[in-house]
Amino acid sequence: MDKIFQEHELQAYDGQEGRPAYLAYKGQVYDVSDSRLWRKGLHVRRHHAGNDLSADLVAAPHDESVFERVPMVGLLVAAEEEQPEEGRLAALLDWYFDLHPHPVAVHFPVALGVVAAVFLGLYLLTGGAAFEVSGYYVLWAALVMSPVAMLTGAVSWWFNYGHILDGRFTVKMSLSIVMVVVEAIALTLRTANPTSLVDRETVGWIYALAVLVVVPLVATIGWIGARISFPPRKSKKA
Repeated sequence: MDKIFQEHELQAYDGQEGRPAYLAYKGQVYDVSDSRLWRKGLHVRRHHAGNDLSADLVAAPHDESVFERVPMVGLLVAAEEEQPEEGRLAALLDWYFDLHPHPVAVHFPVALGVVAAVFLGLYLLTGGAAFEVSGYYVLWAALVMSPVAMLTGAVSWWFNYGHILDGRFTVKMSLSIVMVVVEAIALTLRTANPTSLVDRETVGWIYALAVLVVVPLVATIGWIGARISFPPRKSKKA
């Protein structure tokens, strides 16, 4: 028989000081104690164990299938939503994350890196000088926006994911640094040798190769980011 939880009983399972971390969703109570994303009973800095989180899922980047990965331990009766007491910093962070700065910022270096490669490809196919110049300036825009995306991503990782440095975050951060280095090298070569590609010099081909390498880098970074925000349905992680 399923255990019946009253609201005050559920609140005792807050994941603090070694206590189990339980949460309720649509009247069912789940144990998320073993999930790394619920360390110390806190998920993405704003969701606290020991509460009914039914309403919160509407704004989450995943659907209710995440509850298939954790055990159900009982039923909740007459649960009401609780708002934890928060200070000014917490309120400011909530306002900041409600703006979704990282999802917005990360689209710029990803898209601009691909567009720079497209312009380069069009130049190589057509010989149109305007395509080559356009790709150069678009790559500059990608480089300028990359630190913004990386900074907002680091803030999100620190507060929303409890700065857990697992394989996904390690690879994503490492590839982001590699991407910035590759873009910087490409732009340095092109700036120092503005006609090298037009003249089919070796340094020009190195520049072109560096621009093309940006595409698989941003694709991989984006794919890893998607897996972090939308975990695979068959994953055992909550």
